[in-house]
Parts: sequence; structure tokens; C-alpha cells
Amino acid sequence: MNGVCTLLTADLRSTAFLNLTRMVETKLNGIQSRNSKDKFTATSSSVSTNNVRITCGEHFGGAWSNHMCKELGTEIAVILGGSENAKSDDFQNTKNSVINMMKSTWQKCSKVRFAVVQYGAQTRTELSLQESCNRLTALFKVRNMKQQSSQTDIAASLQHVLDEVFNESHDSRQTDKIIIVMVSGQVFIEDHQLRNVMNSLKMAKVKLYAPKIGEFVSNQWVPEDLQKARSDWLTLSAYEDFDGFLSELQRDALIESDESMPTETPGRRNINDNGGSTLPSWMESDKEEEEENGLRSGTEIAFILDGSGSIEPEDFERAKAFIHKMMKTLYEKCFECDFAVVQYGFEIKTEFDLRESWNPNATLQKVLDIVQVCNVTKTASAMQHALDSIFIESHGSRKDAAKIMIVLTDGEILLDEMNLTTVINSPKMAGIERYAIGVGDAFKKPKALNELRLIASGPDDTNVFQVTNYSALDGLLLTLQQSIIGIEGTQGDALEYELAQSGFSVQILDKRVLMFGAVGAFDWSGGILLYDLAAKKAVFLNESKEEAKKAKYSYLGYSVAVVRTGYGPLYVAGAPRHSMTGKVLVFQDGHLKQTLQGEQVGSYFGSELCPLDVNRDGETDLLLVGAPFYHIQGEEGRVYVYRLETETGSFTLEGHLNVQVTTQFARFGFTMASIGDINRDGYEDIAVGAPLEGHLSNSSSFGSIYIFNGEKDKIRSSYSQRVKASEISAGLQYFGQSIDGGFDFTNDGLHDITVGSLENVVVLRSRPVVHFLTSMRFNPERIVIFQNSSSIVTAKLCFNITSALPVSQQVFSQLHILYTVDLDVKKAKKRLQFKDQNTTTSGKLLVREHTCSELQLFTLPCDFDCFSNVYLRVKYELCEKNDRTEFAVPVLDKYQPSEMHFQLPYKKDCNKTICTAHLTLTSQIQNELVVGYTKEVSMNFLLNNSGDDSYMTTMVLYYPKNLHFKKVTAEPSSPAVHCGLPIQFTSVEISLNCRIGHPVFKKTTATFSVIWQLDESVFPNKSAITVNITNINENTTILTEKHVLDVRYAFTAVLTKPVSLMYMNVRQGLLENKEFKFNINGENRFNATIKLQIWVPVIVQGQNIATVKNASGTQGTTECRISDELVLHLRDYSNSTELEVTQDVKYQCVYCSIQADNENITVAAELSLINADQFLKRRIDLLIPAKITFDRQLYQGLREEEHNTEITLIFLKEEVFDPVPIVIQSSIGGLLVLLFIILLLWKFGFFKRKYKIMMEQEDSSKKMLPAQD
Repeated sequence: MNGVCTLLTADLRSTAFLNLTRMVETKLNGIQSRNSKDKFTATSSSVSTNNVRITCGEHFGGAWSNHMCKELGTEIAVILGGSENAKSDDFQNTKNSVINMMKSTWQKCSKVRFAVVQYGAQTRTELSLQESCNRLTALFKVRNMKQQSSQTDIAASLQHVLDEVFNESHDSRQTDKIIIVMVSGQVFIEDHQLRNVMNSLKMAKVKLYAPKIGEFVSNQWVPEDLQKARSDWLTLSAYEDFDGFLSELQRDALIESDESMPTETPGRRNINDNGGSTLPSWMESDKEEEEENGLRSGTEIAFILDGSGSIEPEDFERAKAFIHKMMKTLYEKCFECDFAVVQYGFEIKTEFDLRESWNPNATLQKVLDIVQVCNVTKTASAMQHALDSIFIESHGSRKDAAKIMIVLTDGEILLDEMNLTTVINSPKMAGIERYAIGVGDAFKKPKALNELRLIASGPDDTNVFQVTNYSALDGLLLTLQQSIIGIEGTQGDALEYELAQSGFSVQILDKRVLMFGAVGAFDWSGGILLYDLAAKKAVFLNESKEEAKKAKYSYLGYSVAVVRTGYGPLYVAGAPRHSMTGKVLVFQDGHLKQTLQGEQVGSYFGSELCPLDVNRDGETDLLLVGAPFYHIQGEEGRVYVYRLETETGSFTLEGHLNVQVTTQFARFGFTMASIGDINRDGYEDIAVGAPLEGHLSNSSSFGSIYIFNGEKDKIRSSYSQRVKASEISAGLQYFGQSIDGGFDFTNDGLHDITVGSLENVVVLRSRPVVHFLTSMRFNPERIVIFQNSSSIVTAKLCFNITSALPVSQQVFSQLHILYTVDLDVKKAKKRLQFKDQNTTTSGKLLVREHTCSELQLFTLPCDFDCFSNVYLRVKYELCEKNDRTEFAVPVLDKYQPSEMHFQLPYKKDCNKTICTAHLTLTSQIQNELVVGYTKEVSMNFLLNNSGDDSYMTTMVLYYPKNLHFKKVTAEPSSPAVHCGLPIQFTSVEISLNCRIGHPVFKKTTATFSVIWQLDESVFPNKSAITVNITNINENTTILTEKHVLDVRYAFTAVLTKPVSLMYMNVRQGLLENKEFKFNINGENRFNATIKLQIWVPVIVQGQNIATVKNASGTQGTTECRISDELVLHLRDYSNSTELEVTQDVKYQCVYCSIQADNENITVAAELSLINADQFLKRRIDLLIPAKITFDRQLYQGLREEEHNTEITLIFLKEEVFDPVPIVIQSSIGGLLVLLFIILLLWKFGFFKRKYKIMMEQEDSSKKMLPAQD
């Protein structure tokens, strides 16, 4: 297996047979991969147009060896006993034996198809023949098959196979058929007559095996008479182990062959892999290891997820996403991997165990559905739970499986009743590989870090990972994947050249030196072999021997290329499995010069190499590296572009080819080839294959190639053409699995491309690429302005071929240019038209080296824009008159625009090349706007042009929507100004477009005004009017002026008082309460805050005469406060001149904020005139003034003369009655009067004694009267 290489001449005759070492063996057709990215079949050397039915082996092609297949293949149906009589261990051993049989048989012949039927409670097909074509799915199904129970019914199972499995409607074919009955235990129930089934006509075409294998498979169920009667097709041998039976089976199922199979071969790609999954290796260890250990039981991985309360919900989601991504990747890379997830917090919970891992989609969804349990951190208990409830056989664990535990936590153990050291040292933990991932800053503490190291297995910190936060977990994916997915190697001493497989890839340098890839050398680390044909000497190149030992199964030499430089060749080899991401190694002069590293695990970076001499100067410019399994959603593939730096001779990454692959698993970059200069622009072009593109949507025709063209010293990142299999021929599969170019098979001077597909080779003929120089000339060269009648302009459209066409002139006689001309494409209102009054016309011209067409253009009267250039658009394409020509039909250059624009200018009235106007603007607006008072706003403009004519002079006004455009007025001598309808510019702003002196604003002055009506609503903050003046002259600048509006809002408020005079009687020591009332009446539409100030005199001549008790209004929105400070002067009260000069009164202020239209304010005060004699001597009244104030920057009061008033308080004084003087005076006066009266009486004799006489007379009179009875 060291490899061979045969050199063929152009007529396919052998000219040399190179025996690279003395161990000469035939190179097998199938090259199998342990990592199993299956590959394409080898390409046939002839072109086939027949539709061929594809078998499973053909789907896999060279991924599996078919050297031992029978011509039509073989169909094998295995019947497993799943009844209750079979022990679970026996049933598991039987399944493992079936898996081993399928693997081993497919290794020798991929055309063998298997079906598996289980009997028990019911007979059912576990695996059909059609499902067997997908190896991964087939092995998954068998491995995860669940045992039935109830009775054993072999007869029914045999009949089921004959009726349901070996049935053409279920994809059974006319091939050899074998039934294998593998029974465990005894047979008790037979519902069907076994003899009738085995003697049926259908069974006569089938070979039946009833083996006895060791102690777990029995053949005692076959009746003795049938054993003798049907010995021609019934095999009843006994074997010590399954290998003995397998050898017997394969002698019948396969043809005899003396060729020995390789124990391990490098992987190629499987284009039938619909799921993008990695197929398992059928030969994971050498034969001695298999005999010693038996079938490998895979790997079991348990994730221990910290769900404690210290983890934020969003971080817990990131942790779940990390587990989800890792499981998804491992599912794709590891067939034998099973998973379980345990979450711990206040409880320890098994989210799913190993038994559920057989369904990847379901388990991945379960990871996303995990609900955080929160609370404490019981890491030790969770690990013990995994030992007790995960890694046990009853929950799906297998004895010989490798076991891995991944603990993801964010801190120290908290409130855990179990001891971590005890758990780690328990016997159950022996043999379990442990990884510890610590998240956060908690592990900066020694205790937490020591716990993390204790959790992880190994003497050092290789299994300990620390990240700062949960967002950084993704950075661990690659490292953990590389740690968990082990790179397989052989046991014992490493092999060197014994399995080199030299010739796996080949390059020829100058017809003298051959470069071979030897992928199997040094335990499949690989290398390259340089063989000198003249000297017959070989040189082997690889990494150092020590490095090669570390890089087992790298497959260096999988692809090889020679890079030509000015200082000698560079030998480049790809190692697509190196470090799991792939590498490309560059050698010079026998030494490793540079290494190019892949970026994604499993991308197969370096599996395809393509050096490219873009400028065709004999030296390589670029190196293209394929990574066909690069995955985003599936294995879309990617091609990296490296530039060779001439100074250093090293490669630097320049980028990658930009292809948005339309389907998943396209495997873009599977093949690449330099195909010569197919578009004849002087630069090398390449083709890239994507052989699986479209296979999910159309399994009968799929695959594509992409053409990329070179330019100067690089390759264009976007493709110029995509050729799909369905466009070539129906039934082409894996189109693009191989590509080559650079040959002219059709003798037309153009390089053609050969593309391989399944059982077909397609030759794609190159089509000449035409480059046109398109031009258009006008006569006259300019349009004359202001002609009353239409003028005619003749346009001459010409196409000149600028590219070399190595084709017969006969092609030109069949080739036309279809063109379309559109007039004035940048204007909605056209200024030109054709004779038929349309603005679009089409035509056809026969292709010549120089061909022209004349078009007549008619100008239209100009009333709006007679100065900007008229743009004409020309579109063209090629059209073949007769598509049956024997010559390839030319096509237009993809990178040359097929749409051109030409300009037809107007004639201008200035004597310069560029007419330059000189505009100056003066604008003015009234200073203030009072909303609610101002009715109209006028803005005056003075626009002067002191230079050349100004074309299409336009003024654009931007103003608040509160202004409603009314009209524009211009002076009689001014150019006309016309304004359009206002347009809503923003939510708060309007634009107005006005044309000034259209179409020409000559050397003059425009004087005009714009008038708006004022809307009585609130203006936006910082309202302004912006003026922009523009024209369409070249090199013009925009004139801009901005006027910020001084906007205020009107309100009416009249301050009155119910009474203007108030009185108070002055009495010594009397306290009296007084209320001073003020009324405000008016209109306040804009909610102006009106402030009422009332000054109450409280101290006069140092004597406290009043105390303000309260101030209030009648409206709920009014707020009043009493100031604690006293003021001496009433400077704010302008009406009281008397009080301003008074120095002996101090006032207390009352402030009221009012927003209502009407309000009544009452100020209550207590007056006391105790000891006020001195004050009352000098004045008899006091004034209580009031005044309205407001924010004068925002508001304007309309009746400000009525914003002041005052109340006068008058003191009434009472006279004090003093009786002493009056008594004295009265006494004196009375005495004087008495004396005067006495004097008069005396003078008139009043004091003479006449009384006595009168008494005497009265007595005498009584005596004279008679007596009364």
C-alpha cells in the first residue's frame, strides 16, 4: 500500500510505471476515510448521455471499495429475535454483531444493502433497503433499536421479509438475496406454518442462514427434515464467534479477491451525505486490537450544568447555547457519542440521560428547553448523581464506553452535603475523563480555583478552563472539541512508509520532476515525495519526525501544488485533518518554509490547492485553498485566497471568494482548476466546483461550477458565471466533482472546460467574449435655447469591437446588437422626443468591427429647465439570428456595463465655459410675533445678481407650520416670482418652493415679499424661517439665511378691586381682622402664568400694626404664598409715587400664581393699633397696592395699563371727653349767672318781706268764710 503512479500520454497509452518503493501494490479504487467525509467516484474518461440507475454503492462511489462486489450487488435481510425469551445482553450483543457485519461488508463492497426485521409482539421493519443507502442513518437505527417482548414468531418474520422487504415497490432489485435469522432463546409460539414459508416459491430465490454463534445465537428452531431437504440454500453452521460466521457470509455475498483491504485509508468526501454528518470509521483500530477488545462501545459524555441562583437568566441561556453547540458539533463528528445533561441547584435534576441521546434533534431541543432551578451550588452532589444515575447500564451506559464528564459552574460549592474529594476519589469515578469550566471572577480566589482543579482529571491544568463571563464560552468550543474528539492512531510502533499511498495526488514540474502526495506515511501524518525522472532519485518532505508523530492522520499530501517564483519553486501540500482544522505546508529547498492554518474544525482546509498566475508572467501570484466542508448552516464550503509576497516569498491571506451558495451541503471548493484566459482579457481565470449544490431539492440532477475571472494581479471575488447540472443535461449528478481546463478541444482558439460528474464527463465549450466601445455624437453639439419652434439634433450611435475574436466571420453574419435608447431619463417632463413623439426607441445592428446608427432627436419648447444637460441612456445586448451555427456564439463581457449614459448640453448665453452667477440676498422680517394679536407676517427679500445669467433660480423657504402661506408680491420692475404649493417637510416644518425669474434670472434685482397668515397656536421651540437660494449653474453655492422668530403669546388680564376704600375706627387697644380683595378678569388661551403681587404694610414708624394671616384664590390652579421678607421700597410698583418716597413703612409681599381666566384673590390680615398714638398723629390712611407680572419673553399682555391697582385703608379717630374743665367752667359760669340773677332780684325787691303779710291775709280770709257741713 505504499502506492503506484502510471504516466499516460495524450492517447492514453502508458509511457512509464513508477514503482516508488519495492512494495508494489495496486491502488484501490475506493479511498476510505476514518473521519469519513465520503468522496466522489472516480471520473470516467468518456462522455455518457444515458440515464443510469444509481445503486447505493454508486452513490458513495469511491468512498467505499467495490473491488469485491458482485455485478448487481447483494441484498441481505437480518431477522433479530426481540421476544421476551431473549436476554437483554444477548439482544445487545446481537445488535453489535449486525453493526459489525454491516461495517465490515461495506468496507469491501458498498453495493451491499441491508435490511433489519425484528419480531416479538409484532413483526416490523427496523431498517429498509432504501434506508441502508445512508450509512449513518442505517447504523444509528440499528444501534438504537429497542427490544420487543411477547412471543417468538419466526415464520411470520420470514414471510414479512419475503413480502415487505424483498419487494420492488420497496426498492428491492433483481440481485442476490440473503436472509440471516439470529435467534436468542427458545421458540414457543408459531402462528404460521414454518415449513410452508420455507418451501414457498419466493423463498426458493433466497439463501437462508441460520447460524449458531457462540452461546447467544441459536439455530435449534429449524426442523430437521428441512435441514436435510434444503441444504442447497440453507446454511446451519456453528461458529465459535461472530468473525467466523462473517467470513463465511462474505464468501457468499462477495466475489473472491486476492486483494487485501487497507486497514486505514485517508478520507475523501461523501457527496451522498444529506445530513452533513460525519460517517464513522469502520476500522477504528488494527485487527489485533479488534480481536483483543471486540467492538468499540463509543463515548458517553455527561454535562453537569450549574443552575444556581447566582447565575443571571441571560447567562444561563448562554450556558445552554454552549452545550447545544458542543453537542451539535460532536453529533456531526462522533457517531459513537452519547450525551446526558444534569442540572443542579436546590435540586439535582437529570434533564435527559444516555438512553435519549439516539435522537439528536430531540435532545438538542431538550437542552434549549432546560429551566433554571436556582438557589445553592451543589457541585459534588451533582457529580455523584451522574455516577449513580447516568453512568449505569439501566440508564443506557455501556461498560466499555469511554466516559467524559464536563462540569460548567460559576463559583464555589455552597451548602453541599457531599464532600468533593470523596466524590472524586470514589471507585465509580475511576476511568472517567473530567473537564472543569469555571465562569466569572470567583475563581480568582484560591479556594474556588482549587475546587476547579480538583473537579478536572489529569495531573496538570489541561482539563481546566476559565473564562471571565458566559459570553466567552464560545471561545472554548474549538479547544474542547479537539480534546474530546481524539485523533486516532495505531498501537505500538508507528508505521513509516509501509502504508504511504504515494501517488494519491500528483503534480509535474517542468516534465522532469514529479511531486507525489504520500498521505499514509508516518501513521497517516503524510508527506510529499519529489521524484527526479532523470536521476531516478526521490526526496521525501514532511514535518519533522517528532512533529509527524504528533500529527497522526493529518493526511499531508492529500493535495499538492507547485508554486513558481523568481527564486525557485515552492512545494505546497495540504493536510486537511491536521489539528482538526487543516493545514497547508509550504516547502522550499527541502525545508518547511511556512504553514497556513485552517480556521474551522472539520472544514477539510487544504484538501484542494490551486496556484494561479493571474497576469501570466510565469510566476505564481495567488494560491487558492479549498475548505469544502466549511459550515455555516451546512457544509456550504469556502475557498481562501492567499497572495504570494514577492519580497518575502510568503503567503498572506487576502480574503475568500464571495459566493452565496444557494443550498446547504454544496461543498463549494471541492475542486478547483486554472482554466486559462477564457474571456481573453489577458488574465488567468479559474473554475470552482460545488458538486452537492442542489442535491436536497433535486436528487436526480445536482452540482454546479463557478467561473471566476482574473484582473490585473488578483482574482475577482464574485463569480461571472454559474453552470448548474440541470442546465446541461438531466440526470447529471455530482456535477463539478472534478474540473480541468486550458485545452482547446474545439479548435476555435478558445480554452474549453471539462467537468466530471457521476459516470459522465462534460466538455463545456467556451464562448467568445465581446468588448464594445460605445459612443454617441450629436450634431449640433448643443441645443439652442428659446427657439419658438422645435429644432432637430442628429445623434450618431456607434459600437466598436475592442476585443480580439478568434472566430470565423461567419458568426458575425448571424449576430446582431439589440439596442434601446431612452431620452431625458433624469426628467419626468421630457425636453426631447423622437419623430414618432415617443421618448424611447429600439433598433438592431449587424455586428461589425465598426457599426453605427443615426437617430433624429426633436427638441420641445422649453418653459422650465433649459440649461441642465439632457441625459440619454443606451442599453444593448447581443442576439443570434440562427442558433444552429457550428460556432460558439459570442457573449458580452460581464464586467463591461451594457448600459451607457450620454449628455446633450444646452447652449448658454455667456462667453465662458462655465456661466457663473453672483447672487446676493438680503431678507428682513418683523421683529416680534404676538400670537393672538398679530394677524399677518411679512418677509421682505432683495435678491441681486451681479454676474452671469442664473439658470433655474429657486428659493426654498422652511418655516413653522403655524404660518400659512397667503401670497407673494413683487415690485412691478422685479422679475416674476412664482411660488408653488406648500409641502409638509417635517412634522413641524413646511417648505415652500418659489421660482425667481425662471428660466433665466439675468443681471438684475428681484424685490418681493412673502406674506403668511399667523395661526393662533403654539409654535415649536426655537422656531425659525430658513431661506435657501439655488440655481443649476456649475460651481454654484447655496445662499442661506436663517431668521429666528421672536414669538410671544397674547393674554388679557384686568386687575380690579371690589372696594377702593376701607375704614377702620381707631380705638385704644382694639384688634381688627381685615380682608383685602382683588379681582382678575380676562382671557388666557395660552396658559400664561400670571403672577399677582400684593404689598401689605405691616410696620409703620417701627410700630407693628398688621400681620398677614392668609392668602387664597377661588380657582384650584391658583397658588399663593406669603413672603417672610419685608421690603421698604416698592420699586416694582410704579404707580405709587407717594409710597416710593416714604421711608417709614415696611411691607410684606403676597405672591399668587394664576392660570385661570378669572380669579378672586383674598388676603386676610390682622390689624392692631396698640401704642399707635404717634403714628396716628402723622397720617390717617395706608395703601395696599397690587400688580400683575408675567414672563415678558414668552407672553404679551394686551391691557397692561390695567395691571396695577391699590386699596386705601382710612383710620377714623374719636374725640376724648374731659369733664373737669367743663365742670370748672360750668361752675364758674353758673356762679356768675347766679350772682347776676341775685343782683337783679335784689334790685327788683325780691328780697323784701311780703310773705308775712300774705300769710296774714290768707288767714283772715279763712275766718270770714261760713262753716261747711
